[in-house]
Amino acid sequence: MSVARWWRPLALVVAVVALAGCGSPGPKRYGVKGTVAYKGKPIEAGLISFVQTGTEASAGGAAIVGGKYEIPTSAGLLAGEYQVIISVPTAGPPPKRGAPAADQPPGEGAGEKETRETLPAKYNAKTELKREVKAGEDNEFNFDLK
Repeated sequence: MSVARWWRPLALVVAVVALAGCGSPGPKRYGVKGTVAYKGKPIEAGLISFVQTGTEASAGGAAIVGGKYEIPTSAGLLAGEYQVIISVPTAGPPPKRGAPAADQPPGEGAGEKETRETLPAKYNAKTELKREVKAGEDNEFNFDLK
């Protein structure tokens, strides 16, 4: 599955979960923050998502900017175990195709780029990352990916 195919649905899930936290008091949520680096260098732009394992249905995420991310308490996570998904998509050249069809206008599709994941699958599509959000604790999770 291409990054573009799961990036948008994942972002939608994060948005829905964040909005679901608005309004009723519900269960206590906890903010999460930290840093993300790959091969010793901060990730300049990406996305980090936390998806709760087990029977609960909590999830949340944030943009990674300049190697840092933060999920505020208002959109925070429930206490529990989470799988962590870190994604750094980049746009590459479009896939090579044959000559344009005779009925295709000149230049149509010329600016299209294919999105691909920069990080190994063990950090996103087949994540091996896990963290536990604990009640009443700082919940700062730093990731130094190799």
